[in-house]
Amino acid sequence: MTPAGLNLVSLVRTWLGLEGFHFESVRCVAAKQSSFCVDKDEVPVVSFQIKSFTSLHFLSEPSDAVTMRGGNVLLNCSAESDRGVPVIKWKKDGIHLALGMDERKQQLPNGSLLIQNILHSRHHKPDEGLYQCEASLGDAGSIVSRTARVAVAGKWIFPFFPLPFASLLFTPAS
Repeated sequence: MTPAGLNLVSLVRTWLGLEGFHFESVRCVAAKQSSFCVDKDEVPVVSFQIKSFTSLHFLSEPSDAVTMRGGNVLLNCSAESDRGVPVIKWKKDGIHLALGMDERKQQLPNGSLLIQNILHSRHHKPDEGLYQCEASLGDAGSIVSRTARVAVAGKWIFPFFPLPFASLLFTPAS
């Protein structure tokens, strides 16, 4: 058995949790698409696929945003991969958004999420929450962005306390 074969056997043993399995009479062959191990009678013991690494990373991720009721929010998200264009989906509070159900929320061609005409009342705050974008690439997996908090600022109300008229008058210096 070659040193490379010994390494492959060790990897198979570790990956499959076969620490107690007898590997002295096992031969492993590594190929580009699939690899396998056979015993002394050439009976397959295990086969597996080794997939090459796929680069999938974010170019931009969403950041926290504060807006007023009726305002708009733009949450940026874009990703790239060495195996094609990733599919971008959005989550709010951990649940995928059904963007077709709310015409105020739309995903732009670059992957960013635009929320228009923010709704907010004392008991109804449908746009506030934690947003994340998810970039996926078929069977190669997916990545999830950092969490961005969208908050709606209320109107500042300053109570008007009229000052006594006398306090507005200057007292002449004597």
